[in-house]
Order: sequence, then structure tokens, then C-alpha cells
Amino acid sequence: MSDLSNLSNMSPKFTGPDVVRLMRKHHVTIEGLSFRLGISQKRIRNVREIGLTDSLAVRDWLQAITGSDPGPLPEKYRINHITEEGNCGFCGYPMGVGDETYGYMGELFCSITCCRKSRRW
Repeated sequence: MSDLSNLSNMSPKFTGPDVVRLMRKHHVTIEGLSFRLGISQKRIRNVREIGLTDSLAVRDWLQAITGSDPGPLPEKYRINHITEEGNCGFCGYPMGVGDETYGYMGELFCSITCCRKSRRW
């Protein structure tokens, strides 16, 4: 689904197949999504093919498709001390000192993908 690099150093993506899958899951038509987002149906079709890379756009599309606010953007975080070590909140992968993680709503994840999957994005 889509880069908010100036707010954080991550580059989440919303691929075209992700957009199509989520639209089908939530029974959202191209026409309906076009109305919700206030953009052309041609742009919807284009994104369904190539996807999105801008974090804010991904968030807007998720909200328009699912009808619910996806919450705050995940924050990139580096584990700096042994007391911060733990396991990924989705897949259980062990994360240690020096690892880059993603924090979202009080949980740490090993990747942006695990963060998204934990929220069923």
C-alpha cells in the first residue's frame, strides 16, 4: 500500500496487489473509493497496479478502504540497551541490542511488515 522519510526513517509500502486484496476484503469499489478519497477513478486504477510509497497516502488509503482510523504511524527505533531486548510482537523473532525495530502503540516489531500484519493491514 505506500514515504514519510522526513518524519521517520522508514519507507512503508502499499503494493498494488495489497490495495486490490484489501478493497476486495472490505467490498470497496473503485467508484466508492474514488468518492471517499476525492480522486479520480483513473488514479485508483493506477494505484491498484503500481501501489503507494508515501506513508501519509498509505494511511489515508487504509482509512478510506477499511472505514477505520489505522492509528498513529509506526516509529523506527533502535534497541540500545540489554533491558530493551525482546521478541517481535507478531512473529516472535528475537530482537537484541543494535537491532532496528518498529514501535507501534506500545509494541515492538522486527519489521514494518510484521507491524502491518499484526493490525491486519
